[in-house]
Amino acid sequence: LLPEWGGYLTDKGKIHPARLEQFFYNLAVFEEEHFRRRAYEENEPGWGLGTENEQDDEDFYGEWYGGTPTPLVAKEANDGLVVETNRIDIDGGGESESQAETTAPDTAPKTKVEKKFKKLHPRDASRSYREFYYESKLGISPLVTNRAEAQRDRRAIARDYLEGLHWNLNYYHSGCCSWSWFFPHLYAPLSTDMVNLSEFY
Repeated sequence: LLPEWGGYLTDKGKIHPARLEQFFYNLAVFEEEHFRRRAYEENEPGWGLGTENEQDDEDFYGEWYGGTPTPLVAKEANDGLVVETNRIDIDGGGESESQAETTAPDTAPKTKVEKKFKKLHPRDASRSYREFYYESKLGISPLVTNRAEAQRDRRAIARDYLEGLHWNLNYYHSGCCSWSWFFPHLYAPLSTDMVNLSEFY
């Protein structure tokens, strides 16, 4: 990627958002394969659900996924920073669930993995390993009725993760900009959700 970029991913405390997005896109190529292997190793069919089940227009978006713009509901998370006073700008400078208790929709499983998944998790509405990841690790419901909220929450996790990358770069190049800042989630976003990063700046 470096020859194609004509420069590095970072310059001291600064991150190049377009290069970072392309880097995550190249990582995402291996994401589904990783989860399929994990499904086999852990005997958990939720990790083996493919992304071919995500057919809605707003399931994938971003420059590297057809150039689709960020859905409006997900854009709500672009500006809402968790700790407003600890926001780090692009220059690396100073500081600047409601999970429904309903059953999953009755869709007929098509593959062995989907059949096994429905047998083990009859109430889970996850269509892919991505939705299963966010539900099992972060409690974000994949139900159709909660899909807009899920998109907003997933976008917020991506935003917070990017803020964390800036915090770390700033820490090692300029010193700690805030002792009270922390990443407010137990798990990182998936590479496929690290899209349209320039909207955060």
